Amino acid sequence: MYLEEQPGMEIELIRDIDPIGEYNKSGIVNHLAFTVEDINKAIQHYKSKGIEFLSPEPQPTLEGGRMILFHGPNDELLQLVERVKL
Repeated sequence: MYLEEQPGMEIELIRDIDPIGEYNKSGIVNHLAFTVEDINKAIQHYKSKGIEFLSPEPQPTLEGGRMILFHGPNDELLQLVERVKL
């Protein structure tokens, strides 16, 4: 869900295909994503704070942007997303 009046916020609903499986081991949420302007700058900032990412480099998104994942303090999955610049 995206509202033009609030471009900084987006809600994406994902259906859990296997609700009994281990889609979300921690029981909180599958993941929470944060949009960033420059993913490389954001990665360097969080690395300087001791954050360890789950991949060495950002991965492509379905829309053509880039994203990277890491775990939060309660083992929840967090994501940084750089949208496609038009």
